[in-house]
Amino acid sequence: DFLQRGGTERDLVEQATDALRDLLHIALLGEDALGVIPSADRKERSYALARAFGRDRLESLLGMMFTLESRIRQAPLAARALLEWTLLRASRLGDLLETGTLLASLQDGAAPARRAAAPSAPARRAPEPAPPRAVRAPSPAPAAVPDPAPELPAAPSIEGLIALAVAGRPTLGRILKANFLEGELLPDRVRLRLRPLPPADLVVVEDPPSLAFLEQLPGSPGSWSFEYDLPAPPAADPVGDQLRDLFGGREELP
Repeated sequence: DFLQRGGTERDLVEQATDALRDLLHIALLGEDALGVIPSADRKERSYALARAFGRDRLESLLGMMFTLESRIRQAPLAARALLEWTLLRASRLGDLLETGTLLASLQDGAAPARRAAAPSAPARRAPEPAPPRAVRAPSPAPAAVPDPAPELPAAPSIEGLIALAVAGRPTLGRILKANFLEGELLPDRVRLRLRPLPPADLVVVEDPPSLAFLEQLPGSPGSWSFEYDLPAPPAADPVGDQLRDLFGGREELP
Protein backbone atom coordinates (compact mmCIF):
# COMPACT_ATOMS: atom_id res chain seq x y z
CA ASP A 1 0.00 0.00 0.00
CA PHE A 2 2.83 2.41 0.85
CA LEU A 3 4.51 1.89 -2.53
CA GLN A 4 1.23 2.14 -4.43
CA ARG A 5 0.59 5.54 -2.83
CA GLY A 6 3.84 6.83 -4.36
CA GLY A 7 6.36 6.10 -1.62
CA THR A 8 9.70 4.45 -2.32
CA GLU A 9 11.49 1.66 -0.51
CA ARG A 10 13.97 4.17 0.92
CA ASP A 11 11.10 6.39 2.19
CA LEU A 12 9.59 3.38 3.96
CA VAL A 13 12.90 2.51 5.63
CA GLU A 14 13.48 6.10 6.79
CA GLN A 15 9.99 6.43 8.30
CA ALA A 16 10.18 3.00 9.94
CA THR A 17 13.56 3.91 11.45
CA ASP A 18 12.12 7.12 12.97
CA ALA A 19 9.11 5.27 14.40
CA LEU A 20 11.23 2.48 15.91
CA ARG A 21 13.62 5.04 17.39
CA ASP A 22 10.71 6.78 19.16
CA LEU A 23 9.40 3.46 20.52
CA LEU A 24 12.88 2.49 21.72
CA HIS A 25 13.16 5.80 23.63
CA ILE A 26 9.87 5.02 25.37
CA ALA A 27 10.98 1.45 26.17
CA LEU A 28 14.30 2.66 27.61
CA LEU A 29 13.32 5.91 29.36
CA GLY A 30 9.66 5.40 30.18
CA GLU A 31 6.52 7.13 28.99
CA ASP A 32 7.92 10.58 29.87
CA ALA A 33 11.00 10.14 27.65
CA LEU A 34 12.51 13.49 26.70
CA GLY A 35 12.04 14.29 23.02
CA VAL A 36 9.30 11.72 22.41
CA ILE A 37 5.99 13.60 22.36
CA PRO A 38 3.52 11.82 20.03
CA SER A 39 0.21 13.41 19.15
CA ALA A 40 -2.79 12.65 21.36
CA ASP A 41 -4.31 10.10 18.96
CA ARG A 42 -1.00 8.18 18.74
CA LYS A 43 0.10 8.50 22.37
CA GLU A 44 -1.65 5.45 23.82
CA ARG A 45 -0.87 3.30 20.76
CA SER A 46 2.83 4.25 20.94
CA TYR A 47 3.01 3.32 24.62
CA ALA A 48 1.23 0.02 23.97
CA LEU A 49 3.57 -0.84 21.09
CA ALA A 50 6.68 0.00 23.14
CA ARG A 51 5.50 -2.26 25.96
CA ALA A 52 4.52 -5.08 23.56
CA PHE A 53 7.80 -5.12 21.61
CA GLY A 54 10.22 -4.54 24.47
CA ARG A 55 13.79 -3.35 24.32
CA ASP A 56 15.40 -6.44 22.72
CA ARG A 57 13.03 -6.65 19.76
CA LEU A 58 13.07 -2.90 19.14
CA GLU A 59 16.89 -2.84 19.12
CA SER A 60 16.95 -5.80 16.72
CA LEU A 61 14.37 -4.22 14.40
CA LEU A 62 16.24 -0.92 14.41
CA GLY A 63 19.46 -2.74 13.50
CA MET A 64 17.66 -4.44 10.60
CA MET A 65 16.52 -1.06 9.28
CA PHE A 66 20.05 0.41 9.47
CA THR A 67 21.45 -2.61 7.60
CA LEU A 68 18.65 -2.47 5.01
CA GLU A 69 19.23 1.24 4.36
CA SER A 70 22.93 0.61 3.68
CA ARG A 71 22.23 -2.30 1.34
CA ILE A 72 19.65 -0.38 -0.66
CA ARG A 73 22.26 2.33 -1.28
CA GLN A 74 24.71 -0.34 -2.51
CA ALA A 75 22.17 -2.22 -4.67
CA PRO A 76 19.28 0.14 -5.57
CA LEU A 77 17.97 -2.21 -8.27
CA ALA A 78 17.36 -4.88 -5.63
CA ALA A 79 15.60 -2.52 -3.20
CA ARG A 80 12.23 -4.31 -3.41
CA ALA A 81 13.74 -7.77 -2.83
CA LEU A 82 15.88 -6.48 0.04
CA LEU A 83 12.88 -4.82 1.68
CA GLU A 84 10.68 -7.91 1.37
CA TRP A 85 13.43 -10.19 2.71
CA THR A 86 14.04 -7.91 5.70
CA LEU A 87 10.34 -7.74 6.53
CA LEU A 88 10.12 -11.55 6.36
CA ARG A 89 13.00 -11.79 8.85
CA ALA A 90 11.35 -9.19 11.08
CA SER A 91 8.06 -11.14 11.07
CA ARG A 92 9.80 -14.11 12.71
CA LEU A 93 12.09 -12.11 14.95
CA GLY A 94 10.74 -13.88 18.04
CA ASP A 95 11.91 -17.24 16.69
CA LEU A 96 15.35 -15.80 15.85
CA LEU A 97 15.75 -14.36 19.37
CA GLU A 98 14.74 -17.68 20.93
CA THR A 99 17.23 -19.50 18.69
CA GLY A 100 19.98 -17.07 19.70
CA THR A 101 19.20 -17.64 23.38
CA LEU A 102 19.33 -21.42 22.87
CA LEU A 103 22.67 -21.23 21.03
CA ALA A 104 24.11 -19.01 23.77
CA SER A 105 23.04 -21.48 26.46
CA LEU A 106 24.59 -24.38 24.53
CA GLN A 107 27.86 -22.46 24.07
CA ASP A 108 27.95 -21.74 27.82
CA GLY A 109 27.75 -25.46 28.51
CA ALA A 110 24.33 -25.36 30.14
CA ALA A 111 22.75 -28.80 30.44
CA PRO A 112 19.18 -29.73 31.35
CA ALA A 113 18.61 -30.59 34.97
CA ARG A 114 18.89 -34.28 35.72
CA ARG A 115 16.19 -36.21 37.43
CA ALA A 116 16.64 -37.02 41.05
CA ALA A 117 18.01 -40.48 41.68
CA ALA A 118 15.40 -43.08 42.59
CA PRO A 119 15.37 -44.08 46.28
CA SER A 120 17.40 -47.13 46.94
CA ALA A 121 15.65 -50.36 47.79
CA PRO A 122 15.50 -51.34 51.48
CA ALA A 123 18.39 -53.47 52.65
CA ARG A 124 17.74 -57.19 52.74
CA ARG A 125 18.56 -59.47 55.60
CA ALA A 126 21.84 -61.24 55.31
CA PRO A 127 21.41 -64.90 54.34
CA GLU A 128 22.13 -67.61 56.86
CA PRO A 129 25.71 -68.90 56.61
CA ALA A 130 25.99 -72.06 54.55
CA PRO A 131 27.65 -75.14 56.02
CA PRO A 132 31.37 -75.33 55.31
CA ARG A 133 32.42 -77.14 52.18
CA ALA A 134 35.62 -78.70 51.10
CA VAL A 135 38.14 -76.08 50.11
CA ARG A 136 39.55 -76.44 46.63
CA ALA A 137 42.82 -75.06 45.40
CA PRO A 138 42.29 -71.62 43.84
CA SER A 139 42.37 -71.57 40.07
CA PRO A 140 44.81 -69.18 38.41
CA ALA A 141 43.39 -65.74 37.77
CA PRO A 142 42.62 -65.00 34.09
CA ALA A 143 44.92 -62.61 32.33
CA ALA A 144 43.71 -59.02 32.45
CA VAL A 145 42.10 -57.87 29.20
CA PRO A 146 42.83 -54.19 28.40
CA ASP A 147 39.82 -51.94 27.95
CA PRO A 148 39.06 -51.05 24.33
CA ALA A 149 40.41 -47.69 23.22
CA PRO A 150 37.76 -44.95 23.26
CA GLU A 151 36.29 -44.04 19.89
CA LEU A 152 37.43 -40.67 18.63
CA PRO A 153 34.73 -38.31 17.33
CA ALA A 154 34.44 -38.24 13.58
CA ALA A 155 36.14 -35.31 11.87
CA PRO A 156 33.65 -32.69 10.64
CA SER A 157 32.83 -32.61 6.94
CA ILE A 158 31.55 -29.77 4.80
CA GLU A 159 28.38 -31.75 4.02
CA GLY A 160 27.81 -32.27 7.74
CA LEU A 161 28.30 -28.58 8.49
CA ILE A 162 25.85 -27.63 5.73
CA ALA A 163 23.33 -30.10 7.19
CA LEU A 164 23.68 -28.33 10.56
CA ALA A 165 23.12 -25.01 8.78
CA VAL A 166 19.90 -26.37 7.20
CA ALA A 167 18.67 -27.42 10.65
CA GLY A 168 19.57 -24.10 12.31
CA ARG A 169 18.75 -21.62 9.54
CA PRO A 170 16.69 -23.36 6.82
CA THR A 171 16.81 -20.53 4.27
CA LEU A 172 20.58 -20.09 4.50
CA GLY A 173 21.21 -23.84 4.61
CA ARG A 174 19.07 -24.59 1.57
CA ILE A 175 20.88 -21.93 -0.48
CA LEU A 176 24.27 -23.41 0.43
CA LYS A 177 23.13 -26.99 -0.20
CA ALA A 178 21.50 -26.23 -3.58
CA ASN A 179 24.46 -24.22 -4.93
CA PHE A 180 27.42 -26.06 -3.38
CA LEU A 181 30.11 -27.09 -5.87
CA GLU A 182 33.18 -27.83 -3.78
CA GLY A 183 34.79 -26.80 -0.54
CA GLU A 184 37.80 -27.10 1.68
CA LEU A 185 38.17 -27.38 5.46
CA LEU A 186 41.25 -25.43 6.51
CA PRO A 187 42.69 -25.30 10.04
CA ASP A 188 41.19 -21.86 10.71
CA ARG A 189 38.37 -21.41 8.19
CA VAL A 190 35.97 -23.01 5.71
CA ARG A 191 36.17 -22.17 2.00
CA LEU A 192 33.22 -22.90 -0.29
CA ARG A 193 32.76 -22.48 -4.02
CA LEU A 194 29.14 -21.90 -5.05
CA ARG A 195 27.18 -21.39 -8.25
CA PRO A 196 26.37 -17.77 -9.15
CA LEU A 197 23.64 -16.53 -6.79
CA PRO A 198 20.77 -14.11 -7.48
CA PRO A 199 20.92 -10.87 -5.47
CA ALA A 200 18.36 -11.98 -2.85
CA ASP A 201 20.25 -15.23 -2.10
CA LEU A 202 23.59 -13.41 -2.12
CA VAL A 203 22.32 -11.04 0.57
CA VAL A 204 21.32 -14.01 2.76
CA VAL A 205 24.70 -15.74 2.41
CA GLU A 206 26.82 -12.61 2.93
CA ASP A 207 24.71 -11.29 5.82
CA PRO A 208 26.97 -10.75 8.90
CA PRO A 209 24.57 -12.67 11.24
CA SER A 210 24.62 -15.57 8.76
CA LEU A 211 28.44 -15.59 8.70
CA ALA A 212 28.56 -15.45 12.51
CA PHE A 213 26.07 -18.35 12.71
CA LEU A 214 28.17 -20.49 10.33
CA GLU A 215 31.39 -19.72 12.23
CA GLN A 216 29.79 -20.91 15.50
CA LEU A 217 28.48 -24.23 14.14
CA PRO A 218 29.73 -27.27 16.11
CA GLY A 219 32.87 -28.54 14.35
CA SER A 220 33.45 -25.36 12.32
CA PRO A 221 37.19 -24.48 12.38
CA GLY A 222 36.53 -20.74 12.03
CA SER A 223 35.21 -18.16 9.61
CA TRP A 224 33.56 -19.02 6.26
CA SER A 225 34.52 -17.54 2.91
CA PHE A 226 32.75 -17.96 -0.43
CA GLU A 227 33.81 -17.98 -4.06
CA TYR A 228 31.32 -17.94 -6.92
CA ASP A 229 31.55 -19.48 -10.37
CA LEU A 230 31.32 -17.13 -13.31
CA PRO A 231 27.90 -17.16 -15.00
CA ALA A 232 27.59 -19.21 -18.16
CA PRO A 233 28.29 -17.33 -21.41
CA PRO A 234 25.15 -16.20 -23.28
CA ALA A 235 23.72 -18.64 -25.76
CA ALA A 236 24.28 -18.13 -29.48
CA ASP A 237 21.68 -15.91 -31.15
CA PRO A 238 21.99 -16.40 -34.93
CA VAL A 239 18.60 -14.79 -35.68
CA GLY A 240 19.47 -11.70 -33.67
CA ASP A 241 22.85 -11.48 -35.35
CA GLN A 242 21.23 -11.57 -38.81
CA LEU A 243 18.70 -8.88 -37.86
CA ARG A 244 21.42 -6.59 -36.50
CA ASP A 245 23.51 -7.10 -39.65
CA LEU A 246 20.51 -6.56 -41.94
CA PHE A 247 19.24 -3.35 -40.32
CA GLY A 248 22.56 -2.00 -39.05
CA GLY A 249 21.45 -2.21 -35.43
CA ARG A 250 23.48 -2.61 -32.30
CA GLU A 251 22.74 -4.38 -29.01
CA GLU A 252 22.37 -2.24 -25.90
CA LEU A 253 23.16 -3.99 -22.66
CA PRO A 254 21.41 -2.90 -19.41
